[in-house]
Amino acid sequence: MATAVATLPSPTSCLRDVRPAVAVLESVKHHLWHGSVGRALALLEDFGDGFDLIPDPPPEVRKLQRYLQEFGRYIDNNADLIPNYAKKQQMQWTGVHLLIQL
Repeated sequence: MATAVATLPSPTSCLRDVRPAVAVLESVKHHLWHGSVGRALALLEDFGDGFDLIPDPPPEVRKLQRYLQEFGRYIDNNADLIPNYAKKQQMQWTGVHLLIQL
């Protein structure tokens, strides 16, 4: 039992390995928020392509690949409906600024 536990990765190494993935997904979110659907899709595709380099990936990796593909398909199918929230927020602030000037 002790040998099996010793071979497990430490929690901090798992967290360290996840940070680049989280950074990519945060970037995808940023691009979607700013209406850059094409850039978000490209990042998702590049991110998913990296998993193709893993020989005989574990089930968790295959599941993540499937989710990334489904998410990319969803974004692509709804690209015309994704607004540029940053632009809308800026327009709201401009309206508030004009009211304050009155």
